[in-house]
Amino acid sequence: MKLLFLFLIPLIITQYTGPNVNKIETYGPVRFQYGNHTINRPLFHFTPTYGWMNDPNGCFYDKTDNVWHLYFQYNPQANVWGQPLYWGHAISKDLNTWKEQPLAIGPPNGKHGVFSGSIFIDSENLSGLFTTDVDSEQRIIAMWTYNYADTSSHQNQWLSFSLDKGITFITPDTETEYKGKVINPVATAYYPAGGEQLDFRDPQVIKYLSTAKPTADSSDSVEDKRFIMTVTESQQYVIYFYESENGVHFDRKGSYSFGGFLGHQYECPNMCHLKNNEKTEEKYTEEAESYWVLFVSINPGAFLGGSSTWYVIGQFHRENGVITDDFVFEQTHKYLNIFDYGKDFYAMQLYFMNPTEDQLKDGYDTITGITWASNWQYSGLVPTDPWRSSMTIPREFSLSHFHLNGQVEFLTLKQ
Repeated sequence: MKLLFLFLIPLIITQYTGPNVNKIETYGPVRFQYGNHTINRPLFHFTPTYGWMNDPNGCFYDKTDNVWHLYFQYNPQANVWGQPLYWGHAISKDLNTWKEQPLAIGPPNGKHGVFSGSIFIDSENLSGLFTTDVDSEQRIIAMWTYNYADTSSHQNQWLSFSLDKGITFITPDTETEYKGKVINPVATAYYPAGGEQLDFRDPQVIKYLSTAKPTADSSDSVEDKRFIMTVTESQQYVIYFYESENGVHFDRKGSYSFGGFLGHQYECPNMCHLKNNEKTEEKYTEEAESYWVLFVSINPGAFLGGSSTWYVIGQFHRENGVITDDFVFEQTHKYLNIFDYGKDFYAMQLYFMNPTEDQLKDGYDTITGITWASNWQYSGLVPTDPWRSSMTIPREFSLSHFHLNGQVEFLTLKQ
């Protein structure tokens, strides 16, 4: 006999009491069937205790407490996709064993979707959202897509922040201002003929440092340090780059479009800055010291069907070298890399690891990422209960040269 239990669980409770803040105190039923909760459950791949999980979101490493955080799209009310959709949360000390945490972010009205996004650390408190008693490595800002489950089904980007090490989040409402501008939504796209863009999602925020001219007629360059957000107009095959000096107000500055393998749509763009550690070898001295890697997920229409992830290697530059001009990602290595030839590798999310000044300038030696270990072709049919879906084992990436054949080698990611 199967027994069905119904619980009412508080999804979001925040202790923040500041002005003009949308306190999310949503309650919803969580249903699960009592039975064998361990059958088919992996040992090393993270799975939720119950409910539906898909894309990894907001992954970051807390340097102060030495904790890896994994957030994920989560429907706690069923083991199939459905709205309202939340950010679930788990933590780990070793990326092998995970401890599930309370739900982190929910839709302000309790019925729409908190879609994919990222977390970044505002260690210098450029946003002004944190008090001095919040550790500099735990000034956590989440950027995510608000998917409106109404007749318009439009999407825009929202900001939340945490004062308690990423356990709960504060989401400013649509009237809360910061330096004369409303905070949420952070970014909204519009069709040329009017109306909000429907498929505009999956923001990732990184830190960036370079040198550029302050004006076109300047002979000297200055340090250009800022946040960069990648976000996709999914079915237009465009990835836009937004810039911000404070991590709150972002302006669109450039784009990358119609590159790689198109499939049905672009999703979940991620970027990282990696050193070219093999440049010291004589045959590689003509190459750059470091490169930027852009990851894109597509669904459906992958090579093996359904969902997959690819990446390209390139550089950022500014038109005429001026800070105020468009920010362009140029693909310097003219080939496409399919990231994993298995069927279950989608929605790559890189771990934000707050860079040192050297890493900010020169790039990381390695970076860690994780993906959803499923495919939209059959994700809702996998025979597990009361949970469904798992994450890949986290992987560490670095740049390396690979011999494609006896005569050709190219720069790629080593895993």
